[in-house]
Amino acid sequence: MFLPPSSWVEIAVDPARREVQIAALMKTLKKVLPRVDDSYAVLRRSIVSLFAQAWRSGVRYAIMPRVRLDGTVNMIAMFNVAILPPASPDGDDDSCREAIYQSSLKEREQFLEGEYSEIVSVENKSLGKGVQVSSVEYLQTGKGKNLSHKVSLFRAYFPTLNQTIVATGTCFQEEYRDILFQMFALMTSTLSIEPVKPAVESDEGGDDHVE
Repeated sequence: MFLPPSSWVEIAVDPARREVQIAALMKTLKKVLPRVDDSYAVLRRSIVSLFAQAWRSGVRYAIMPRVRLDGTVNMIAMFNVAILPPASPDGDDDSCREAIYQSSLKEREQFLEGEYSEIVSVENKSLGKGVQVSSVEYLQTGKGKNLSHKVSLFRAYFPTLNQTIVATGTCFQEEYRDILFQMFALMTSTLSIEPVKPAVESDEGGDDHVE
């Protein structure tokens, strides 16, 4: 279960609908963002890469702010939720959290000058304890990192029910980073899961599933 803000809308990241979604978004952004022509190509490539990466990473639900033509809302951001395999072979929640923490540290060691991250422990009422990573990184492209553009990333990992729930928020505009990170944290706090039994159970019973 997830409670999105009323001003955010669901977007399509699947390959079949992705290009139409991006074309419509960029057409709108051209009308509301100043000097968009200077960075239109870079912005479009970054959004294409973001959508594709999200799909490959297991994202099946994503939202972003509804951009208004009157300019009252012109934030370019994305929030998505993915369900991934456990982070450690034994599937133990504590082991998974430690694996996620160590992986985040290793990722930070590879940062270039000007990139940074903050790693903290968090807790969700339904999902339990997790690891939250807030970072500012250079834009990742197919040819490597673009040192002229940065993105801000919010990621929260929650090992539970032998899988990992991952909430990711992406902010493309530095001036909105602080307020968006607060929103990302609030949206993440509304995430919850409900174990359900399979429609048909064997004599041994069935494992819990996540809706």
